[in-house]
Amino acid sequence: MKQIKLKVLGKPEQEDSIDYKELLKTIAELPNQEKDRNGRATPMYAKDVRENMRVLKALEESKDVLNLEDSDYNNLKKKVLKVPWAKSTKNVIQFLDDIENAEEKKEVLK
Repeated sequence: MKQIKLKVLGKPEQEDSIDYKELLKTIAELPNQEKDRNGRATPMYAKDVRENMRVLKALEESKDVLNLEDSDYNNLKKKVLKVPWAKSTKNVIQFLDDIENAEEKKEVLK
């Protein structure tokens, strides 16, 4: 299981501010950015909708940290890395690094 801290980078009035929770929600709702062998976008199938909904549910239940099963994390990470960005900023780099380097959730021993 992976965990991602839900940060807010910058101030809301800044053009390059990033709210991880809002951005991850937007990305999770997007169709896959995959192309078929003819270069056409592939449709979103039931499996894709279910995968997206697991991430959205986890986001909805999260406050400071998003916990995802490895398969859900890998699907979200793949989508994040295919997002086209309008600008190159240090906040975008920080966001990408945080997603790519998500930590393993530490087990709580009882």
